[in-house]
Amino acid sequence: GIQAYSFKSLKVGDKPVVARFENVKIDISAYEAEKIGIDALINAVPDSDALDSPGRILSDMDNLRDSLERLTDSVETLTNYVDRVKKGEIKGDERIGRAIMSALQAVPKMSPKTMEKVFTQHIQDLLMVVYLSNLTRAQLALSDKIQHVL
Repeated sequence: GIQAYSFKSLKVGDKPVVARFENVKIDISAYEAEKIGIDALINAVPDSDALDSPGRILSDMDNLRDSLERLTDSVETLTNYVDRVKKGEIKGDERIGRAIMSALQAVPKMSPKTMEKVFTQHIQDLLMVVYLSNLTRAQLALSDKIQHVL
């Protein structure tokens, strides 16, 4: 994990005698737009095998498909685990049970109309990220052409 320290200087008179670093508690947070941008950067598919190849952001449908596939795999794994515990094949782990309960409680209870609205807003955020990345790419290409002319 990430740790942060605070510097404290102990002085005798005006002269520093001892330097001390104290561990301080930190909280890392990000706005939703930042999370979307970072997620897009992390999950971008490279255009080629070159190490400096720019990433290609997945289309909304590809992104949705991949997310649903990962979710389906997780639900299948979870279902298999719960079935094996119920049959007595394996002993249940209380921590896993609590994690399942916590995950189920975290699922928002919303109407289909509200879910559609949230989903649409998320897609609009993703489209904005794509637009901004394309705009940045165009600006870089334009800047490169101007530098070659000069």
